Amino acid sequence: MSWLPLFAIRRFIHVLAASIWVGGQLVMVGLIPMMRAKGGDIATAAGKAYNRLAWPAFAVLIASGIWNILSYSMQSLNITILSVKLVLVFFSGVGAASHQIVAAHQEPFRGRTAILAAGATMSTVFAVVAMYLGLIVTTVF
Repeated sequence: MSWLPLFAIRRFIHVLAASIWVGGQLVMVGLIPMMRAKGGDIATAAGKAYNRLAWPAFAVLIASGIWNILSYSMQSLNITILSVKLVLVFFSGVGAASHQIVAAHQEPFRGRTAILAAGATMSTVFAVVAMYLGLIVTTVF
């Protein structure tokens, strides 16, 4: 039973980081339209504030995910589901990074809005599906 506290701490850290990464994106999906309607730079400021929490949480999510993988025996993991989850996590980060990079570009350019929307959507949808697959891997297999 000596492994239980470490197991609980490891899982808690991972779930907390996922809550910030995924939950924060879902909150932003709901708030950004209202903030844009109010005008000004409030949506940009909120995005920057979220990024100060989100990227460290993403790094913790990756590190704790690796820690989780190394803590399980390979026989107990469904490698296919885990592999798909890892690809989704990667592309969630790519989507968020592309959104942030384009958002930081001050001068408008053709396709800017589409890239912003695609990056945010890709990041959020892939993160939610990855979270679901993580639940499957840890409860079913």
